[in-house]
Amino acid sequence: TRYWRDWSSDVCSSDLFSLVSEIYIIETQKVKVCFIKSDSDVLIELVEPAVDNLSLINLYNKGVRLYHSAFLVQDIHDAIEYLEAKGFFRMKIFESEAFGRRLCCFMVSRDKNLIELIEI
Repeated sequence: TRYWRDWSSDVCSSDLFSLVSEIYIIETQKVKVCFIKSDSDVLIELVEPAVDNLSLINLYNKGVRLYHSAFLVQDIHDAIEYLEAKGFFRMKIFESEAFGRRLCCFMVSRDKNLIELIEI
């Protein structure tokens, strides 16, 4: 299986992307992540699942490469309430090492789209 660690150096050495973070180990999510930035200032999170993170490994093996989008929010609880009223299902709120221990929460839409809320 070829994860981001295998190609991130190739991507980051191009003129299109630059590495903008250290590698974070997020034990609660069973992943390692780092961030790259495009020449148009879009941040992309590269995610490597731990060997026992079967849900992400299964997604990868099915060909899924982009599995969620993230949004910065002022108040995570207000954002959760708003999305729940729109039919989203809330997953567990957690503090992310990758975002300075800010509160984060994954939300799933009725049609199984996954988004991450990050409180700023």
